[in-house]
Amino acid sequence: MSIGLLNKLVPQSVALDSVSGGKTEITSSDVAAALGFGNLSPAACNYGLAKYCASKLAANELMAFFNDIIKKQVKTEQWTQGLKSTEGLAQLMMLEGVYGVHCNKCKGRGIAVHCKGGRGISKDCEKCHGTGLGALSERRRAGIANISSSSWDRHWKLRLNSLLVCAYELEEQLHRHLKYQFHR
Repeated sequence: MSIGLLNKLVPQSVALDSVSGGKTEITSSDVAAALGFGNLSPAACNYGLAKYCASKLAANELMAFFNDIIKKQVKTEQWTQGLKSTEGLAQLMMLEGVYGVHCNKCKGRGIAVHCKGGRGISKDCEKCHGTGLGALSERRRAGIANISSSSWDRHWKLRLNSLLVCAYELEEQLHRHLKYQFHR
């Protein structure tokens, strides 16, 4: 871990751009250390550890958190057939809300390489516009959630979108926290 970056996390610190030695890179260890400062919610901390530090334990805890959110929603909204699909819906929340879906064309790299005149030319992927991110089809979403396509289209497509708001709120909380920790 970069001691220079870690020193920037204390209250008396200055901006990260003052770290000497060239380009500033924040590692997963730096992110993990930053998550330990302040009063970040356990769910947002697990979100950060799962997404940026590849922690399987944090991913499992976040999956359990998403399962609980779904079960509460099923109960309060009285969704039929909901309790059978909580695990699959939680997997979708992890995939789309935490990890992101990679673009099929560029395999998540954001660039496409074309051979022209015997040499490779790289440019932004036309499908994802250089983001490296893609989207799951509604049929694939239904399959992951173990819900029939017809039931998915009628009921669950909109329900997943409302559930994903929870993941996006955790991400926003996490990003505010990391920005504060790394830029004060």
